[in-house]
Amino acid sequence: MSNTPNVPKRIKAIPTFTIPALLALAGFTAVGLILVERERAQVSAQAKQLLPTTAPGLLRTTSEPAAPLETKPPVVQAKTIQVYRFTPAAVLEEVTPVYPRIAKVTRTQGTVEVTLRVDANGNPVQATVVSGNAMLRKEALKAAQSWKFTPAHQNGRAVPSAFRIRFEFHLA
Repeated sequence: MSNTPNVPKRIKAIPTFTIPALLALAGFTAVGLILVERERAQVSAQAKQLLPTTAPGLLRTTSEPAAPLETKPPVVQAKTIQVYRFTPAAVLEEVTPVYPRIAKVTRTQGTVEVTLRVDANGNPVQATVVSGNAMLRKEALKAAQSWKFTPAHQNGRAVPSAFRIRFEFHLA
C-alpha cells in the first residue's frame, strides 16, 4: 500500500515557484524576467486565483476543472493618416541664354547652375547662381528669370517650388 492520500480524479497541480524564479533557473536574463513580470501582472482575476499561494516546493491541488481564461481582443486606436498629393511645377517655356560676346572672344565655355524659386502662380521670383564661370553667370540668370512655369500643387492648392537649372555654354 502506498502512503498517498485519496486524490480526486481531476487534479490541477500548480507549482509554487514563481515564473521569474523558473526562468532564472533556465538561464533567462533580467530583461526577460521583467517582461514576464509585466505579463503576469496582466493576468485576469480568474487566472490569479489559480496562482500558487503556498510556500515554495509545495503543491496546491483542486478538484475543479480550471476555468477558461478571459481573453479580450486588443484595443486598436484608429489613426488618421494625412495623405499629401503633390504635383511638381512644369516648365511651360524655356529661354536659352545668349552667349556673352566677351566669352566668345576669349573662347570661354562651361556650365552654370542656377537655383530658381517659383511662386504659387508659376512666376520666377528669385534666381541665384550656384556655380559657373563669372563671364557666363549674368546671361544664365537672365535666361532663368525668363522661364515660365505651371505652379506646383499640393492637395489641390498651388504652392511655391524651386528648381535647379543647368545651362551649358559650348562653342562650336
